[in-house]
Amino acid sequence: MVTDNRLTMCWEMGGGATTNSEGIESGSAVTATGGTAARLLAAARARRRLSQRELARLAGVPQSTVATIEAGRRQPSVAMLERLLHAAGFRLATDLVNTLRPSELLARYHRSAREVLARYPVTRAWLPGSGDRADSGLDLVVAVRPGARAAEVAGLGEELSGVLGCPVTITTRARSPEDAALVFERNP
Repeated sequence: MVTDNRLTMCWEMGGGATTNSEGIESGSAVTATGGTAARLLAAARARRRLSQRELARLAGVPQSTVATIEAGRRQPSVAMLERLLHAAGFRLATDLVNTLRPSELLARYHRSAREVLARYPVTRAWLPGSGDRADSGLDLVVAVRPGARAAEVAGLGEELSGVLGCPVTITTRARSPEDAALVFERNP
């Protein structure tokens, strides 16, 4: 998963997690922060108590391949890393996690977001000042035209989420919340 602009890769297996005196984790999931294949491969091999030669034999590659990857002298392809981890009994799992603040996403995709808002009975939309962190979704406060029903704005959050690429929570309100920036106003 991508977190704080670093790549974290994780591979999984059953069982509880423990860490030995050398800091090598064993258990249901192992995570190597910093994104190096060398760390991942060395930790996987250590958890299975495999020598480089044994892992290479299981993966059908020369021992020198394992050695150069673990030494950091070679960056393997994703396919090769998956092959080696699979030979050790692990599966590589990666995720994308947003690293942009919701206000940055809204600024970047402002035109598309305005087009979405214009298709709904929204008269104004505000971005509250609180909660604008990269690890959070977008909280948007909207005012709807008088007489509009909740069902008329039901798909707004999902549609905005598709445009912005982050979770969107919509709250309706008649007036501007305190400490909020106006991001949309329908022309009369």
